[in-house]
Amino acid sequence: MPGIFKAMRQAASLARYAAVVRRFDDPMAALPYAYWWEKAPLRMELPVSALRMQGGFTYGPDHPFVQALATGKEALSRFYTHHAPENLGQMYGLPGGAGADLPPYVLPWRKVLKDRPPGGEKGLPASQGVAFYGPCTPKKVTLEALRLSRVASGIRKSGFQPDKHGDIEGHFITDGTRACFFVMGGKHRAAALAHLGNSHIPVRLRPGRMAIMDTRTAQHWPMVADGGLSPKTACAIADLYLTGRGMSDL
Repeated sequence: MPGIFKAMRQAASLARYAAVVRRFDDPMAALPYAYWWEKAPLRMELPVSALRMQGGFTYGPDHPFVQALATGKEALSRFYTHHAPENLGQMYGLPGGAGADLPPYVLPWRKVLKDRPPGGEKGLPASQGVAFYGPCTPKKVTLEALRLSRVASGIRKSGFQPDKHGDIEGHFITDGTRACFFVMGGKHRAAALAHLGNSHIPVRLRPGRMAIMDTRTAQHWPMVADGGLSPKTACAIADLYLTGRGMSDL
């Protein structure tokens, strides 16, 4: 009997804090939910067109991961060959100036105690390459293609269950009239869902991170405030995310 009561309490607790789901067709309409104040987590279903991978890549047919799922890992090889920036200027096609020589993974709105490059993944060291730009070794290309294939296969078979598989997490970028969702964690899952024809993708704001990066407050972004980037350059980077791009734009 005590076991039954314990199970009932656990079920009630899970129900109380089950994720609240809201669907939006316009990411601008989702911005007020960045101020969610309830204990129950919020999961937002956003249009595929609203999501961005680091680098500003939309999750449409021209996304390198979506192309790889559709046509094979040669699409990834082309992406990593043609998008191999040595610095921030090359990453975003910026003219020279303050900050253009910063590492390509730098984000103007990110504040960290110690700047670190992306680490290795799935047993491969970072020297083999990173997922969102090149160059990458053949081993890294094969690993990324295999990850995508396995994720897509799992979702096709069992559906996408964020409570089981983990949420796709990130934050919003906006200029006051446009908005997009920067995917910080879950880029392979987002690409698989897009490839499988989902119109909306469930996302969650990453706990412990800023929820909205607004270009109207760019003067306060860490890389701008410390003089590493001009407000104009920082906003140009954000604008690329808001506009979005694909492999054909490289």
